[in-house]
Amino acid sequence: LEGCLLSQSSPGVGLTTCGHAAHLTCWQHYMGGLHKRVAMGESFEGEGMVRPQRGEFICPVCRRLANTLMPLAPCEADEEKAESADSEVATASGAA
Repeated sequence: LEGCLLSQSSPGVGLTTCGHAAHLTCWQHYMGGLHKRVAMGESFEGEGMVRPQRGEFICPVCRRLANTLMPLAPCEADEEKAESADSEVATASGAA
């Protein structure tokens, strides 16, 4: 998904992502460190290319510009399989 200008008269929202995923807490930690370096006037990866104050960052995996983290949610079927596997393990360990 690449951000683009849909209309010359109405800029709207531009999203840019490389498609890599991250845990929300990991991304928050990464962005917190980035904002801290900017506030202290320290150099940071992507300096001159990204504007952290606007939510832009360099992907820690591929080093591409991004401003969006796409959330991933587990499918209900996957959650049911995990719960079923957990109960099977508990049953098997109780029978031993």
